[in-house]
Amino acid sequence: MRFPGTAGWMMTLMAVVALVAVALMGCPPEEEATDDTVVTPVPDADAGPPGEETTEAPAAAGDEEVVQVTLLDGKIEMPDALPSGPTTFEVTNSGQMLHNFEIEGRGIEEELESDLTAGQSGTLSVDLQPGAYEVYCPVANHADQGMRMTLTVTEASAEATE
Repeated sequence: MRFPGTAGWMMTLMAVVALVAVALMGCPPEEEATDDTVVTPVPDADAGPPGEETTEAPAAAGDEEVVQVTLLDGKIEMPDALPSGPTTFEVTNSGQMLHNFEIEGRGIEEELESDLTAGQSGTLSVDLQPGAYEVYCPVANHADQGMRMTLTVTEASAEATE
């Protein structure tokens, strides 16, 4: 038995399903890593003091501070005081969730170019002036869950600039 108008409805339904399928095929995965993300192994806890030369530090930047930052689920591990001057933060996500690293204060508001999945690393370079800065994870509500701290930047000593 045939119902009048059924073929028209079926054709419309098939067209809508086809359009939805085509639209979904063009959507990238939600947490796809970008090409500019640097993936490195999780650093050793005994990696040495900040400012120590590393292969990631610019060759001509003898007075640049290099700071290791570890992002954990619910916590940021890094020094809470640093000298002023050019600073590179080497950030590693040692947690299980997606994280990022942002620093705000004294006219600076900078973050990593892309979020880091578990095990990924990235770098962020800023010129720190003396004063207080807020450091936090801007992903979802991670800052409210403990991934926030105050960084105090002091005047660089003569020893640090030699």
